[in-house]
Amino acid sequence: MIIPAATVALAAAAAIPAGYYDSLYGKTGTRLKQAVKSAIADHKVISYGDHTWEAFLTTDTRTVAGKEIWYDMYSNVMEPVANGHNGLNIEHSVPNSWWGGKSGSVEAYSDLHLLNPSNSDANNRKSNWPMGPVDQLTWTNGLSLLGVPVIGFGGGSATVFEPADEYKGDFARAYFYVFTIYDDIPWQDSPAYMYDSNSALTLRPWAYDMLLQWAADDPVDAREVARNEAIYGIQGNRNPFIDMPRLMDFIWGAGNGAPFEASDAVQTIINRPESPVFTGMEMPALNTYSGRWWDTMTLSIEGTGDIWYTLDGGPEMKYEGGIEIAAASQEGITRTITARTRAAADGLTLSSPEATLTLLARNPANEDLKDASWRLVTSSADLSESGQYILVSVKNHGVMNTSVSKSSSSWSLGSDWKAEPQDDTITGVMENTAVLTLEPASVSTSGDTWYIGVSDIAGNSLGYLSSTTAKKMQIAPDGSETTITVDPDGTATISFGSGVGNIFYNASQPRFSTYTSTTLERVSLYALADGGNSAVTAPGADGTPRVENGQLTAPEGTVVYDLRGVRVDASRPLRGLYIVVTPKGASKILF
Repeated sequence: MIIPAATVALAAAAAIPAGYYDSLYGKTGTRLKQAVKSAIADHKVISYGDHTWEAFLTTDTRTVAGKEIWYDMYSNVMEPVANGHNGLNIEHSVPNSWWGGKSGSVEAYSDLHLLNPSNSDANNRKSNWPMGPVDQLTWTNGLSLLGVPVIGFGGGSATVFEPADEYKGDFARAYFYVFTIYDDIPWQDSPAYMYDSNSALTLRPWAYDMLLQWAADDPVDAREVARNEAIYGIQGNRNPFIDMPRLMDFIWGAGNGAPFEASDAVQTIINRPESPVFTGMEMPALNTYSGRWWDTMTLSIEGTGDIWYTLDGGPEMKYEGGIEIAAASQEGITRTITARTRAAADGLTLSSPEATLTLLARNPANEDLKDASWRLVTSSADLSESGQYILVSVKNHGVMNTSVSKSSSSWSLGSDWKAEPQDDTITGVMENTAVLTLEPASVSTSGDTWYIGVSDIAGNSLGYLSSTTAKKMQIAPDGSETTITVDPDGTATISFGSGVGNIFYNASQPRFSTYTSTTLERVSLYALADGGNSAVTAPGADGTPRVENGQLTAPEGTVVYDLRGVRVDASRPLRGLYIVVTPKGASKILF
């Protein structure tokens, strides 16, 4: 359902206890700040960890496309509540290292008003950087930003974290809460980017000016009010800057020096419009769509209010009932469309969160594995060189894709989509899913020692999985030998040998790589059940060695021996038993 922007008076609806804020009236400036602190200081301390996640079940979930997911203000990754909270962290909106963490103040460390579920990778990227507007972007996940700050911001930091526009006000009101109720905890002298613990206002001028503007540009919405109410029910205190948005201006803004009165304690809700929807497209992540096109098509977008879009980074245009996409010139090219809905409310023009669609050119005449079904492998005996597989993490169901990420310390294959197995079956995959094939590594193998080939879903060979050092796995022309065993519950152990380790899923990134540690998430193999593509073969110039009508088909450089060990001419017709050795040393007996 699309929710239009609206302004709703809520002084009574927020259920603020009678007299809760009476002590604030008539106070000014820093005296008002201390009165606010006294009004909200007394609260129950919730044990950090499992009890925090229990609270988040009440404060930080939402339903998208009929599925309950965690409410994550840091990324568009959709983590189903039913799967637990793997891949998520408990994130402090104000970095807890600034006050020494739990040892500095257990109350601040455990306070739900500044805690949020967060995608682990986004949390790690945010680190303890200050908030601020980004000038030169160094990282983004499509929602949050990191980069060099705009001049005049950052408090001397070389990097700032900028939340999405739709969450800037949420973060601002959390910061005002923290630097009011906890203004006397042991704030560290370095890095004191945003605060001065010796100042009565606590926050530095550049910081509170920015936060005031963020709060004005992103007003309190219904979700924020409901969360504040839920936290009050759990830990017994409220964020007054949500209840009374004008309050912050009387402490840090232009209202400083004027007495705060009951007439100023008015709360309004201003809901942003919801994101537009790209009709008929898949949504692997929140507001993130993917689809295919080949012939000329008209793209449709649904939403309430005025929709504005860009095509391939071009100028912003108003949506007028359809976007014509010209026929693709070749397979594999992409088109990117972004869209927002805008609506006016209470003197503001608010934009919805941005929706992004990536279209991939695919000729429908060419078969691939996009809509195929995959069945969980539950026995090593079920592995076959004629099979095709996808690799999936056991708990999160993250699926390995073909993107290789490299740094000086680690190489890995990505995972930007999570499957939803039904009765141990996965139906349909994303465009960049890695399809794995198995090639026996030696003639003496009992069937569990393999080279693992990697193809895309269209059957294009990319190479082999290679790893000779822990935390470094990539796709390469020459693969590394692996031993694969599969337990009856479907847990697969894919080992690259001692010192290199096994393939695990790192939910905090998320990615697949080789690790010697066994604390990371284990993996499963799913075999192609139906919808196969005969064009998908093992990597190499000609695929897996095979003989058809006496003619050998094999990678260039392959040599053939008879059973006496005498090399034979592979170009002549072959009849009988032969040992075929590929350039990588892999061998097999062929008829």
